Amino acid sequence: MRDEIREAIRKIRRAEKPLTNGETLEAAMSARDEEEAQAMLAALEAYQQKHHGCNAVEAYDLVRKNIGYYAGYYDQETRKRAYGLYGTSHPIFSL
Repeated sequence: MRDEIREAIRKIRRAEKPLTNGETLEAAMSARDEEEAQAMLAALEAYQQKHHGCNAVEAYDLVRKNIGYYAGYYDQETRKRAYGLYGTSHPIFSL
């Protein structure tokens, strides 16, 4: 796992107050392989439960929808990589 992903995950896990979507989802967009994506998903799901009162099922669903939506703002290569790694799509346009 690359250091930048490891550091982003550490920041998300250690957050004492809510982070912005940019702070959490920008890091998710930088995942390059399955290992990084799975570690990022685990951190983001735990973050949602801690800071937004979601249960595990809600966090699972919300994180994937947020990643799918956020990826829609990126170039085609990044968007397709994110959709593949995270098993998601755009929640509105189903890109």
